[in-house]
Amino acid sequence: VRILAYHRISDDRDFLAVKPGAFRRQLDLLQTQGLRPVTLRRAVELVGSGETLNGQFVCVTFDDGYLDNVEVALPLLEEAGIPATIFLPTNILSGTATYHWYENPPPAMTWDDARAVAAGGLVSFEAHGTTHRALPHLSDEELREELVGSREALESELGRPASVFCYPAGLHGDREVRLTRETGYDAAVTTQPG
Repeated sequence: VRILAYHRISDDRDFLAVKPGAFRRQLDLLQTQGLRPVTLRRAVELVGSGETLNGQFVCVTFDDGYLDNVEVALPLLEEAGIPATIFLPTNILSGTATYHWYENPPPAMTWDDARAVAAGGLVSFEAHGTTHRALPHLSDEELREELVGSREALESELGRPASVFCYPAGLHGDREVRLTRETGYDAAVTTQPG
């Protein structure tokens, strides 16, 4: 299963942004190549099924819950009929944390935005920690809070289970993998190819 990881879809000068026209061409390419787009949760089920997948499945994902995911990416996904998964750092949506890696952070989606998008059924939401901190630098207690607090907030706000975790910035080690399993996630994703 291929996983295409995006952050922002915007014309902003931002190393995390893909321009809307380029994103649209990439979605078109998925369709012309005969790939089968699925949500990440479905991909986890497929991998666990033991079925031969032959590289035919692809997931479109977004990290961090930027507002342009709703305003710019969602209409393009809807037009193409391609599902996606957005990983949400929950305290950013609640307004108690910010995109600390920006001097002037772009707008984040709100819980109301996430609920409206989830109701459409094309986009699902999964956990990305509460504050998007580098997990290997946290104590065990802080790490557990990032893992459990993120899932609990998602489930409370959206009324749906969260079963996949995305390591912020892809940073993880053996401890993070172990605690992700221990706190009940079915799978986790990184930035590492393969």
